[in-house]
Amino acid sequence: MKKAVGQRLRDLAFINAFISVVDDKKVIIENVSNIIECNEITANIEASGFNVRIWGSGLSLSTYDNRLIEISGVITSIELEKHLNFKEK
Repeated sequence: MKKAVGQRLRDLAFINAFISVVDDKKVIIENVSNIIECNEITANIEASGFNVRIWGSGLSLSTYDNRLIEISGVITSIELEKHLNFKEK
C-alpha cells in the first residue's frame, strides 16, 4: 500500500522520467537531473532515478530548460537502467 501511494504521489508531482520517441530521429526526455555523456554516437542521461542511454549516429543534444532535453540524429537503440541506490519515498 505504501509503495502504491508513493508511486501515485510521484505521478501527481510530475517527477517520473517521461521519454518520448519520435520515429528513429528524435528522443525527448523530461525531468532530467544530469547529462552524464553526450557525443555523436551515444548520450547518457540521468532522469528520475534512471540512466537513459541512447545509441545512434550524428546525435546532437538540445536543452529547452533545465529539466527537458531533446536528442536528435539517427537513433538505433535506447537503454533504460534503474539506479541501484534510488529509493522511492
